[in-house]
Amino acid sequence: MTQTASTEGVTVRQAVAAAFRAADEFAGPGLLDLRLEEVKRDGLNWYITLSYLVPDNRPKRRPLITSIVPEAPAVERVYKVFDVSEKTGEVQSMTIREP
Repeated sequence: MTQTASTEGVTVRQAVAAAFRAADEFAGPGLLDLRLEEVKRDGLNWYITLSYLVPDNRPKRRPLITSIVPEAPAVERVYKVFDVSEKTGEVQSMTIREP
């Protein structure tokens, strides 16, 4: 894929930048380990998949000995797909993608 995969409208770089801006706006700045995972295009829209880490706050059953020894906080990677209009460059939707 070239840097300017779109012959008119927004380029792949512009679509990715729009998705990164939207992730910051929706989730707040300081997302942990924000990554570009995947880029798709269907002629009308760009589908930009980003991922980031969030704390895993689910209760855990741990043996007594491990409750005495501190462990690193658990995190999980979350995937979001941003639908970016190829014509305007605006993010139209965000959906959760299962890993």
